[in-house]
Amino acid sequence: FQAFPVLVGDMDNSGSLNAQVVHQLSARLRSKVAFQTQQSKFVNWQLDGEFRGSDFTAALTLGNPDILLGSGILVAHYLQSVTPSLALGGELVYHRRPGEEGAVLSLAGRYT
Repeated sequence: FQAFPVLVGDMDNSGSLNAQVVHQLSARLRSKVAFQTQQSKFVNWQLDGEFRGSDFTAALTLGNPDILLGSGILVAHYLQSVTPSLALGGELVYHRRPGEEGAVLSLAGRYT
């Protein structure tokens, strides 16, 4: 048994902070927010969501989104059980910043 939400963080002598908040929203849905500061400036932050179905897992991550600059990273994962010992899936990574954008698609398999 684990209690939610879980808050974890550490701060160094200069005031830089690394922190995470993990929350189990339902039996199948988990979310996480992580951020990092250097002194008083936000350096990185990330939002994660994961859904676990009976025979699949789907996850979505949004990293360093900046609506004003139109930049950020979006990662989508999907893993589907095909048989009890074989799972197949993929990952799509999309990034954008001023003057540059791109996407990478990867396929994966797991045999146990």
